[in-house]
Amino acid sequence: MFYRVAVTVDVHKTDRPCDIEYSNLWLKAAGIPGTFLIPTTMLSDGKYRDTLADLASWDHEVGTHGHIHDLSEIRALKSNGAGDIGFLADSRNSFEDFYGFPPRSFRAPCWSALSEHALDELCRLDYQVDCSCTPQRLGIFSSYPTENPYFWSRRTPHFVRETLLEIPTSTFVFPLGAPTFETFRYSGTMLFMRLLLLEASLNPDVIINFMFHVYDFSPTGRIDPAPPRRFRDLLPRSPGGFGWKRWIRETDPRNLCRTTHAMLACLDGSDFRTLSEFYSDFVTMAAA
Repeated sequence: MFYRVAVTVDVHKTDRPCDIEYSNLWLKAAGIPGTFLIPTTMLSDGKYRDTLADLASWDHEVGTHGHIHDLSEIRALKSNGAGDIGFLADSRNSFEDFYGFPPRSFRAPCWSALSEHALDELCRLDYQVDCSCTPQRLGIFSSYPTENPYFWSRRTPHFVRETLLEIPTSTFVFPLGAPTFETFRYSGTMLFMRLLLLEASLNPDVIINFMFHVYDFSPTGRIDPAPPRRFRDLLPRSPGGFGWKRWIRETDPRNLCRTTHAMLACLDGSDFRTLSEFYSDFVTMAAA
């Protein structure tokens, strides 16, 4: 079966440079262009500079994932004008100073909701794609259990502003992303992915949009060990959600790597593109 697929990879300041490099090279060897989304303060950290620069040396796309990627940015993105979103301009400028070209794709930290004010600012900064949306995700299982900002969102790419295309992360109750892969493990993840592939086979407008972490690709990748079990983990917190979710997550990087490789192998022969390449397709179709 032929699908349209976006592989997005969220990078974080807790990642090891070797895992960033491994994910870059693995996707390159597989012929899969990925979209790497980076908190832009990492660009000024000498520990990461060379590795992050290499991400733009092949057909990958590099975009932004906030500036610091912290709670204050999440609050500001949701606040509709009450919070300071000046960090979006700082992030864009840092990115362009480093790479020599502006970012075109954005994902909010923690798939945060975006206010109208934040969407307007992304447009002003000439972003083309946002991929923060997780349609029909249940907030109760997220880091913000009382919030369901994208529950009624459309499941197919759509313009949220005249020049800003939303390409949702593939989701149904749970996102097709790294936290789900760790929680569902191999068998559960493969079943879940096939449910979303069935939807894509029935609706040609759907783009299968994965969210990976850099360590998902490597059999020696860093994965945090399961935390101690505490009674308070049975109660939801905001931010944080249910702590018990971490009790059941996969902690062996070899198993998580196997899951990642198996999912992408199922899509061999599909149309893998970066987010900005899909944007170009939509603009061309809209002009036709």
